[in-house]
Amino acid sequence: MASSDASKPPATGRLSRLLQLRPMRILRGASWIVALRGVRQLTMLVTYYVMVRALEVDIFGAYGVFVALIALFAMTTFPGLNNATTQCAARGEMGMYREAVRWSLLGSLGGSVFCLGAAGYFHAFGGQPALALAFVGAAILFPLSHGMLQWRNVLMGQEKFASFFVFGAATAILNMGLIVIGVSVFPDELLVPAMVVLAGPAIFNVAMTLATTRRIERSGDHREAIRYGLRTSGYLALNNVANQLDKILIFTIFTPELAAIYVVAERASELVKAVVQDLGATLVPRFARMVSYSGNLDRKLKLAAAGISCLVLLVAFTVLPPAMLLLFSEKYADSIVIAQGLMVSVAIGNFATLRYRYMTSKLDSASVRDVTIVMSVVRIVSSLILVPMFGLWGAVAAAVVYRLSSAAVTSYALRKRHFRKEETQAEPS
Repeated sequence: MASSDASKPPATGRLSRLLQLRPMRILRGASWIVALRGVRQLTMLVTYYVMVRALEVDIFGAYGVFVALIALFAMTTFPGLNNATTQCAARGEMGMYREAVRWSLLGSLGGSVFCLGAAGYFHAFGGQPALALAFVGAAILFPLSHGMLQWRNVLMGQEKFASFFVFGAATAILNMGLIVIGVSVFPDELLVPAMVVLAGPAIFNVAMTLATTRRIERSGDHREAIRYGLRTSGYLALNNVANQLDKILIFTIFTPELAAIYVVAERASELVKAVVQDLGATLVPRFARMVSYSGNLDRKLKLAAAGISCLVLLVAFTVLPPAMLLLFSEKYADSIVIAQGLMVSVAIGNFATLRYRYMTSKLDSASVRDVTIVMSVVRIVSSLILVPMFGLWGAVAAAVVYRLSSAAVTSYALRKRHFRKEETQAEPS
């Protein structure tokens, strides 16, 4: 009997192997996510290359604000459910999917109402009839383009990164083709790219939501996960306001032309930020199964962030200037220094991104609340003060302040609620 027991690996050994990060598997998953980001950014750059030449600067600025406001209205779809669905899928608990879809769709109707409100504002007060018409169309497409995204979170939680790449790349390529054709046939028409940017995702979302719903059965009690998703949605909505406020302020206080310069400048920093966030997304299923946050893991994440930040700064001051001139022409040359300032802010923020993903992987609504509220309030207040005073450079300064605060508050929350001196799980060498 003793011999038989001895031949079995101890429970803690099995748990340790389960909780290992498995770097090679993570690398394979990250490669699919980074590849998708590459396809999306490549198609976006091609799209912007055509748009900045087909559209007048003020129309392109209006398009940038349209996209920013649509992203802001996405807060109505209960974005906290995205992480909750991913975590449940990572643990093999799929029963909450249908309810998450229902809540997201219901919330997206609020987004349609906001779109109609924006249409009324720009028609009656903003002097932008074309932008008002775009928001009327957006009110129709919004639930399909933003309220049916839970299928993506299922794929992420199940670590089906190859499938995630295929569907995401197909959507990006479809959007690029339709926008390029549209602005080429109808130059200086805002309505065409505004509708296409919503219609492409809407087509895929409907098809994938129906397919995913058919293969997932109702099971289990997932009320706690739903409650977590709904609770954190409020904090994420505040963060959404913070992220879009600078563009909206520049457009409304200054001119559409200045907003266009900022939209172009932001492309580079958003690309880099998105790549780091995608890398963090591939770690979420692994983080979800870890017992605690150890000093060893913290050191590795800091080292990874430092390496990424050095690469970001190198690109910002070598590759970025000629690349932006090539892509956007001399017409947007003033965007280069603004883009470099935003890239510096991203280099600072990298020290929070990966560690923040650990907290979200634990369905830790208290930490998400504290971190998100502090970061969002800091950015909203700094944007409201600095953008009216200094314009584009005020937006850059607000981004730097925001990302400094995010690094500090994330570190504090991790140490307060998750850090353990004893390393309770095996770490990869």
